[in-house]
Amino acid sequence: MPIPHKASLFFPLPNGNALLYALEGVSSEPEREDLIVETVTARKPQNLIVPVKNYSKTTQRFTAAWEVENAEDTTLFLKGANLFDVPSESHKDYKLNFEALRAGTQKFKLTFTEQDSGEYQFFQFEIKVEDNKEVEELELVSAIRESISHPVVIENPTSEEVSISKSQFSFTNEYLEISPETLTLKPKESREFQINFRPLMISESSTEVLLKNPTLGDFKYQLKLRGTAPTSQMSLAFKCALG
Repeated sequence: MPIPHKASLFFPLPNGNALLYALEGVSSEPEREDLIVETVTARKPQNLIVPVKNYSKTTQRFTAAWEVENAEDTTLFLKGANLFDVPSESHKDYKLNFEALRAGTQKFKLTFTEQDSGEYQFFQFEIKVEDNKEVEELELVSAIRESISHPVVIENPTSEEVSISKSQFSFTNEYLEISPETLTLKPKESREFQINFRPLMISESSTEVLLKNPTLGDFKYQLKLRGTAPTSQMSLAFKCALG
């Protein structure tokens, strides 16, 4: 049970009498200041603006802390100042940097606690994260029956090890190949996949390569492919005995 607050209220009356009231009450938890709903794009940092109020007549210093509904999700990144000063009887905007690697809905709570009094205010967030529609364009040109490769850099910004396999790439062109078979990225590490193109016919086409990783999200590449005439004709020499 919370400890009740006690006070008294005194009213002097014109006839010389007085009224005295004993007051007792219990304060409940504060309601949220606001529910902030936003739509953002995966793998693109976004600043969320939060108006923090100060009702007192002196400047207040707040500590900021957040709680994510899915606390084990290592693909969500939140960054903001730990300490935040708000002038008296006013409000000040707090910037919270948000970035999510995958599409989905992220829910979390942001609480501001005044250092001296312990009073606090909090905001709740529902952030819809949409797929990143950006497509990286690559051009590969090779003579027929010869091979050319183009590196694709994959970054792992999370705090856990991530494995990417060749089977997570999808494309329709028969002259393309992905290597290596499997790539393991340590936390905060970047490594390269190779897109190999070896045309067998003189041709020109385009195709999309899609990487779908359950941790890092989706990556799209638009490839312009061109197979050209061979640079030289190979000759074969045969020797054999007569008779």
